[in-house]
Amino acid sequence: MVTRALISLIAEGSTEKKVLKALGVPGKFYQFNIWQNDITNLIRQTEKGDLPSFQRTV
Repeated sequence: MVTRALISLIAEGSTEKKVLKALGVPGKFYQFNIWQNDITNLIRQTEKGDLPSFQRTV
């Protein structure tokens, strides 16, 4: 059941972390996208030309 407090959190644009905590969802919550480091590393590798082994060969 969704409570008025939860509806208020969602309506005021609360972060995903606050909403999940209000729902009682356990676990660690990260402020940034969990893929951010992977994406950043892939961009750096691409800029250097040092692509991971899964690069497509022609």
